[in-house]
Amino acid sequence: MSTITEHSVTIQAGVIHGIIKTRFSTDIDDSTVLIRDRLHTKNEQVEEFVEYAEGVLAKGSNRSISLGFIADHSLSKILATQNFSFSSDEDYLKVSQELTHGLFHFVIQKSATTSGHIPIIFYKKNGRDYLLLSLISLSVHRSINGETGEFINTNVLDYDAVKVGLSVDLRAMREHYENPNNYQGSSYVRWIERRNRKLPDYVQGFIPVAQHIDDKKSTEDVIKKTSKFIDETFHNPLQAAEVKARILGEMQRCSDNKEPVDVMEDIAPIIDAAMKTAGLEDCLSFTDYCIANHIEVNNSFIPDESVLKRNQRVKLDLGSTSIQGNMGDLGREIQIDKVGEQHYIKAEIDKESAVRLLDRYPQLKPQTEQ
Repeated sequence: MSTITEHSVTIQAGVIHGIIKTRFSTDIDDSTVLIRDRLHTKNEQVEEFVEYAEGVLAKGSNRSISLGFIADHSLSKILATQNFSFSSDEDYLKVSQELTHGLFHFVIQKSATTSGHIPIIFYKKNGRDYLLLSLISLSVHRSINGETGEFINTNVLDYDAVKVGLSVDLRAMREHYENPNNYQGSSYVRWIERRNRKLPDYVQGFIPVAQHIDDKKSTEDVIKKTSKFIDETFHNPLQAAEVKARILGEMQRCSDNKEPVDVMEDIAPIIDAAMKTAGLEDCLSFTDYCIANHIEVNNSFIPDESVLKRNQRVKLDLGSTSIQGNMGDLGREIQIDKVGEQHYIKAEIDKESAVRLLDRYPQLKPQTEQ
């Protein structure tokens, strides 16, 4: 089997199958699988799609290892049955067809899911073998020939075209399969699910993943890593505090609605906009910063309420007393003031609150008025 090596990846085999599904239906009679009977031509468009999809995954994805290799219809079992190796184009085509049927089994269980093209590509990069499986919108009609199932023009694909994407390091998965109880390697499955907020986790079942998304841990991790980036990038502490407050506010909105936050779609743009306002366009964006420094965060999860409350509230211990407030109030409504050699905490309150407090605690009046 010949390969093409003009790009950074070497295509071993590829094909584009499809799923035709009626939205808001879980009736198998309302859905069908479109299976191709031959592989895609190994051309530049396939290589460009792999690099495009890898770029999407690099901007934000979730990571795990397989839960096991015995679940029917699962990606892990299908690959294990093939022993993670392929001796002919027929092997690649057969496995791609089985993977499509497997994904279909999980897709039809979610009523909100819709139809899509399913590019399945096996490729080599930096001496390692990978599988890329994507679900892209059927509306991207200018990219794929509906009759032949081949890419026409990958230049019209944008970040939003991929609804589902996953990448598997086949060597690492095989090592796990051969040593299931003592696997010490890194997470070898990366995946994203986008963007309809009513589509949670069928990809996690299709793999299946060993570690489902830990919302609490993911919330803590994103807050910690975005805060570190903001502190390193914004030299004005008030600007930094405002950006952090906006991020927490967006995560709180998602938490209140029980919907996932997407770090690269919801959080990164908040930071980007603030950087532009502050004249920091020449600095690395949060996305590029993560890529350059190999920083990984789970990209999509439902923010944990308890973690948000802990990070939104602040308690200032002042010896015999304390002041509590929101993190976003620091530097604005709550400040440290200095008069001569004396330092004071100044907390701004509205007129109604002032009247109520003075009525209850008249000793709070300024000394000049007493």
